[in-house]
Amino acid sequence: MKNVLIIGNDFITIYNYRKELVNYILSKYNVIILIPKDERSQYFEDLVCIVENLIISRFGMNPFSEIKTIKCIKKAIEKYNPLVCLTFTIKPNIYVGIATRTNKVPFIANITGIGTKLYKKGIFSTALFFLLRYSLKNASFIFFQNKSNMDLFKTKKVSSKNNNYVLIPGSGINVQEYEYSKIMPKNITKFVTVARLRKDKGYDELFDAIKIVYECNKNVEFHIVGWSEDDSYLKKIEKLSKIYPIIYHGNKSKVEVKLIMKECDCLIHPSYHEGMSNVMLEASALGRPCIASNIPGCKEIVNDEISGFLFEVKNSIELSNKVLKFIQLDYIKKNEMGLNARKHVEVNFSINKVIEKYMDAIEKGNYK
Repeated sequence: MKNVLIIGNDFITIYNYRKELVNYILSKYNVIILIPKDERSQYFEDLVCIVENLIISRFGMNPFSEIKTIKCIKKAIEKYNPLVCLTFTIKPNIYVGIATRTNKVPFIANITGIGTKLYKKGIFSTALFFLLRYSLKNASFIFFQNKSNMDLFKTKKVSSKNNNYVLIPGSGINVQEYEYSKIMPKNITKFVTVARLRKDKGYDELFDAIKIVYECNKNVEFHIVGWSEDDSYLKKIEKLSKIYPIIYHGNKSKVEVKLIMKECDCLIHPSYHEGMSNVMLEASALGRPCIASNIPGCKEIVNDEISGFLFEVKNSIELSNKVLKFIQLDYIKKNEMGLNARKHVEVNFSINKVIEKYMDAIEKGNYK
C-alpha cells in the first residue's frame, strides 16, 4: 500500500480531532504520523501507524530552530515518499509547503483558524501572508473550516495550484462518541467554559459578565476548564473564586471534559476568533446550548435563540444579558434548545462529512 504522511504540531491535534480520519485512511493506505515525541502516541502505534518524532516549537521564532523543523519534515518525506501529506495548524502548513517545493510531493493544508492579527494591517500580517502565499502555492488543496477565513485568503491572494479551495465543517464531531443527554433539573444553573487561559479566549469579558450575573442571580455556578497559557489569568481566577461561584478544573482529558459538560446546563464560549469551535461542537452534540461570540467559527454552530444565544464579541454587558436570559428559561425550554443543538450538529457537522472531503481529495487528486 502507498503511504500517507500526517503532520501535526502535537499529539492532541491529531488524536482529539482526527483519530477517526486516521482510522479510515488506514483501511486503504499506510499511515505515518509526524508529531513531537509523546508517550500517548502508543495509541497510534497500536493502530499500526508509524509514528516519527517532529522537532517543532509551537510558539518559538528562533530561525535556527525553525530551519531544523523544516529539515526534519524533509527527512520524513524523503524516507517515506508519501502519496500525499496532510497538514494541520499554521506552522506545519507553512513548513510542509516549504519542504515540498523541491521534491513536489503533494500536500493538503488545513487552515484550522487564524488569529485576529491576520485581519489587521501590519508587519506581522504582511509577513505571515507572504509566507503563506509562498508555502501554499503548490498545495493540492487548501481546506478551510469557515467561509470567512477562505474569503480572507482569496483577498490576500493565497492560492493553491489550480485554486483548489475546499470548505469543510470544522474538524467534525463524532456523534456516537458524544451521545445526547438531557439537561437534568437542579436548583442552580451551571455554566462551563472550556478554553486555554489567555486573553483572546475572552476571559476578561467572561469575568466581567460573571460579576454582573452574580449581582442579579446567586443561584449560578461557573465552571472553567483549560490549561494556563497566561499565569495572570490563573491568578485572576484564584482571586475571583473567593468571591464568586467559580470552579476551576484545570487541564482535563476529553473524557473528563465531557463529564463536566454533562453536569452543566450551558457552554459559554466568548472567544475572539475560531476556525470552527471544537468545544462548541462537542457541547452541542451532548445536547448543551451554547452562548457564544457572534464570529465566524461560532455563529455557524449556534442558531440564535433556537439552540443557544450569540452576543457581540468582546461585549461583556451583552454576554451577561444572554447568560441571565438563559437562566430565566424553564427546564423544558433549556432542553428544547439542547435538542436543537444536537440535531444541528448531527446534520451539518458529522465527522463523516470531513472524512468524505479528505478521501475525495486524496483519491481524486490526480496523484501518481
